Amino acid sequence: MPKDNMNNHFEKVYFLNKSELFKNMPGDLLADIANEATIIKFNKDEYVFKQNEVVKYLYIVISGSLHIIVNDTIVADGITGGHILGDQEIVTGCMESEASAQITEDYAWLIRIPRNYFIQLVENNPEFMYSLVKTYSIRQMIAKKRNENNQNLSSRLDLNIRKIEHSLNDIDTILKEGMKQKKMTVELRYIVKNKQMDFSIYKKKRIKQGYIVIDDKNEIRVRSTDDKHTISAKKDYGEQRIKIELDIEPSLCQTLFKFTDSRTISKTRYFIQNQNHEWRIDIFDNNTKCSGLMIAEIEINKGDEIPDLPPEFTLINDITTDKRYRNQNLALKGIPIA
Repeated sequence: MPKDNMNNHFEKVYFLNKSELFKNMPGDLLADIANEATIIKFNKDEYVFKQNEVVKYLYIVISGSLHIIVNDTIVADGITGGHILGDQEIVTGCMESEASAQITEDYAWLIRIPRNYFIQLVENNPEFMYSLVKTYSIRQMIAKKRNENNQNLSSRLDLNIRKIEHSLNDIDTILKEGMKQKKMTVELRYIVKNKQMDFSIYKKKRIKQGYIVIDDKNEIRVRSTDDKHTISAKKDYGEQRIKIELDIEPSLCQTLFKFTDSRTISKTRYFIQNQNHEWRIDIFDNNTKCSGLMIAEIEINKGDEIPDLPPEFTLINDITTDKRYRNQNLALKGIPIA
């Protein structure tokens, strides 16, 4: 149980490490975060922040209980240890809170991290960004469970996020098990040219994607299409590559593109049927680092016969195993020099 002299450095590291958001951070990074963090006490009926108030900090609940209020209506109750407050406003660049957070027990202890420092963590630490996407994924699962139970945001719910996280038994493990059960597929990729075909008759969508993080084991990608906006986190585990993806609001998507530092690609994807197979033809935008590039993709079950290209296209090169033509490398370096 927290005590009144709560700003001891080791205590801050301890409680940060118990949070889902920070628990897998390296020790030296946790120590740096603890230097910037403050642990504070709120009494019953106090507000951590109010609706339309400027959000200056990220908060992590250590103990006690809160409820969330929007326009004088309680929209979520039982917000307890492990819950994060203020992160979405900070990441989206929104200065003002869309809700109020009020203490409901005799007192509550929270960790407080300055807004500007939190933004630096998002920009500079792949592991932290991956953890943040995991946390958002957990929230999405909670929201889905509410809908399945025919509950809405005005319901008073006991949302002990620690219990939910425990029942999930770590999202990485679940994803790994799902991959084991998934039928193995292979994605084939080719550089192609077309024979003056009329693309206007085919279904298409615009795609813009950028990479907040790219390294040997981590990838954080933000993606925008005509009708969908997502953020995904990929992580390598030896032979397996685990991916978390969740839908986000268009405003958040546009904000996250600012973190990509021009590591982006833009293209139009066409969907073309041939011999009962659907090919995806990506034509990269002109006046970009991948100008003029045309890539044909198809996904088949492992062991199946490779289908023919649509007759309107000429095969130039098989790039299925050429890492230089992966989207993240195209975003970093453009078209490879032969």
